Amino acid sequence: MKITREDLDSAVKEGVLGSDQAAALWSRLGRPNLERQSLDFAHVAYYFGALVVMSAMGWFMTLGWERFGGSGIFVISSVYALLFLAAGWTLWSRDKLRVPGGLLFTLAVWMTPLAIYGVERMLGMWPESDPGTFRDYHIWVNASWLIMEAGTIITGLIALYFVRFPFLTFPIAFSLWYMSMDLTPMFFGRKEFSWTNVYGFLCVLVL
Repeated sequence: MKITREDLDSAVKEGVLGSDQAAALWSRLGRPNLERQSLDFAHVAYYFGALVVMSAMGWFMTLGWERFGGSGIFVISSVYALLFLAAGWTLWSRDKLRVPGGLLFTLAVWMTPLAIYGVERMLGMWPESDPGTFRDYHIWVNASWLIMEAGTIITGLIALYFVRFPFLTFPIAFSLWYMSMDLTPMFFGRKEFSWTNVYGFLCVLVL
């Protein structure tokens, strides 16, 4: 049985509950609400939409973004992150919509590597040599991506400290996975590795 706020309001009007009791009961029911949420069509749509935005801002980034230069990429990605953050906070705290609010917080964290890339592109400062366009971030293993990955992990941990939303661990885990590969060329003194090199390195570690 699912109890809504309207049910409690109705009970207050009928004299079954006091207003203070109804408010306390609703607060008690709302705390574990996030864990009990069912996987319905709305939630699937929320997550699907978030993944579409993640793909657009990551895997499917076009070379057209490079025309904005490092400063332009930084400004655009920062504005997106702030908009996601503001919308997420509104849904999370005011409207109590935890899932869409949490996903918007996740999207704000997801903008971190793009913002850092913009700064590095603007300043021309890389841990190693110029790694290429942002689209290569998801294609080539390269030690020059390390600051982007570290920044995303730190941003994700900060967000997770203030907002306990499980999916916030996704950009953290994703960056840790990339970092585990991008440390390989640094350890071996090479600018970049192919996937074959990485798998070979992992096999050596396992053996």
